[in-house]
Amino acid sequence: MQCLPSFAGGQEALDELLRKKIKRPSGPRQRGTVQVSFVVLTTGGVSNVHIKPGNGLAPAYDAAMISAINSLPAAFQPGGCNGNARAMEITIPYTFR
Repeated sequence: MQCLPSFAGGQEALDELLRKKIKRPSGPRQRGTVQVSFVVLTTGGVSNVHIKPGNGLAPAYDAAMISAINSLPAAFQPGGCNGNARAMEITIPYTFR
């Protein structure tokens, strides 16, 4: 059985932490959803953070999202199979309002 990585405290805790960490770019205010992908390591940290091709908002917003994900603490429960942790890529949406 395969288990996906999860953030300590759940999705609500991750959303709240991202709201605190994301620095909205200056200039015209944009709204929309960004799909960000990253690898959750067996240590609970993240690597290889990138915006899914065709799923960004604007370069400055995409960069703000990548910066926020890169600054997350190693607070993920790694994914795995049958109790064996392994690095797994996940994609999450984030909506700028």
